[in-house]
Amino acid sequence: MPLTRVTSSMLEDQTVATSDLADLAVTTAKLANGAATADKLATDAVETAKIKDLNVTTQKLAAGAVTPAKMAQPLTHGTPVATTSGTEKDFTGIPSWVRRITVSLAGVSLSGTALLRFRLGTSGGFATSGYTGAASVISAGAASAQLSAGFDIYTNVPNAGYAYSGSIVFTCVDPTNDIWSAAGTFAAGTVTWTHTVAGHIDLSGGLTQIRLTSSNGTDTLDAGTINIHYE
Repeated sequence: MPLTRVTSSMLEDQTVATSDLADLAVTTAKLANGAATADKLATDAVETAKIKDLNVTTQKLAAGAVTPAKMAQPLTHGTPVATTSGTEKDFTGIPSWVRRITVSLAGVSLSGTALLRFRLGTSGGFATSGYTGAASVISAGAASAQLSAGFDIYTNVPNAGYAYSGSIVFTCVDPTNDIWSAAGTFAAGTVTWTHTVAGHIDLSGGLTQIRLTSSNGTDTLDAGTINIHYE
């Protein structure tokens, strides 16, 4: 009578070790549903090289199993920073893989009548020139200005009481040559005006930091919050 089943009691030490199995002897078809659970796998036992192409599908992932923290290049939310003091706020340590950055303001204002200004920087410092584009304000009429020293939130009627909210998005156009574009929209909370800014800059190296400051460099930040998100 042929042997149709081998149980652990038939084995000398009552165990089936890896060394007892021929190569490729245990296939997916021979495993009962749910038989290979996480607690039965040695640490790091499932490697990328052991997974067949397209074998991990959306249906096989538990809800919430793939979180941003588990991604090599996750969407990263910064820590909100109060813009209630100082002449500038910097976000540093931006990873080299980042290709899009959003900087958001909520009720940010200056002590004087200078413009709020964004600057991009490399490990060698912040770029103070080379910004190309334009900024504009739409109120009862419209006014605009060319960019040169930064990406500005422009107004032709400056007022220390204006508190700006909105976002500006920086996108890497050319990673090889470190070219970044910018597009932002803001509103001043005390008036019904809309402010837009768009342009680009060719950096001298990889982008590593972003700064919010003023167009004169001396007005201080006196209200609001700023945060950064990158991916």
